[in-house]
Amino acid sequence: MKTTKPSPEQIATDYIAGKIDLKPNQKDTLLKRLVKLAGRPADIDSRICFGIYFYDSEEKARIATLITQVQGNTYNGGWFHGMPCGRDTSFDYIVTQKHLDSAKPQDPLITQGIKVGTKLYAVTN
Repeated sequence: MKTTKPSPEQIATDYIAGKIDLKPNQKDTLLKRLVKLAGRPADIDSRICFGIYFYDSEEKARIATLITQVQGNTYNGGWFHGMPCGRDTSFDYIVTQKHLDSAKPQDPLITQGIKVGTKLYAVTN
């Protein structure tokens, strides 16, 4: 009987839940695989106490949340925010022409060709 290897997402989920332990080199390999799956964020922002990465799909944002949690980032402070790190719908936004007009040429919104009307999904870290 052929057994299939668990996906990086399943390994990450099991690690976060404490079901498995990973050696440092295994954790590094897992993070690299997850980063490859999530791809580059479409936009990046920050607040005083945490960063925000925006992805152009819910699936990429879900994988980025696993990255954040595997890294051990579990809580972003802030006087009023104080939320767990990871997927945070309160920061999602739809790209407008104003966003594109205010972006620098090297910003991911421009370099990745993000269009007006694209919804971006937030992940705090």
